[in-house]
Amino acid sequence: YERQIRQCLERHGKSEEMWGFLMESLSNEFEKYDKQQEKIKLNIPGCKNLAELQGTSRKERDAIQSFEEKVNEICDKLYDIAVSQSDTLIKLNNEMLKSCQLFDHGGNYSELEIEWYKNQMDSINEMLMNFRKDKEKEIEDINSKLKVSLKEPYENFEGEYKSGMHNLITKEGLGKKYGAPRRIIQERMRAEITK
Repeated sequence: YERQIRQCLERHGKSEEMWGFLMESLSNEFEKYDKQQEKIKLNIPGCKNLAELQGTSRKERDAIQSFEEKVNEICDKLYDIAVSQSDTLIKLNNEMLKSCQLFDHGGNYSELEIEWYKNQMDSINEMLMNFRKDKEKEIEDINSKLKVSLKEPYENFEGEYKSGMHNLITKEGLGKKYGAPRRIIQERMRAEITK
């Protein structure tokens, strides 16, 4: 019994340590992503041509995809710690209790001992279930934060991108509206050259 409790608590302690490490990694990913988005957004006004502007857009999409993959990978590990490992420990505790045989059935335990072990295991199992519920809530919060982190910077980037595109089109004389004067002059120049 003592060995089972010790192993259970040690494994739970390691799970909590791993949880803390993964949460720190997750926080770092969010910080890195925010800085990266800001850097990409600041590059837009400096784009000198359409290809450079489109390259910036590609970098932004790649950053979003990479960030989402990393966060989902960490969330999967967090889910494994919160749910799978807690369930496994509870299952092992329950199996240990089932393996305790009464003296009446040729075992080594009295009813009082088994009842005491059961009460001890119930409190440990309750602690594990509370850990699981709390961590599942944290995972839901992370997923909500991820959705916001993907949506808001993308919308901000899109606004900057459209503004940068408009500035580039007007400056370079591209498109239907702003390219018309340039095309008219080019046609006149070709006509003069061919005369």
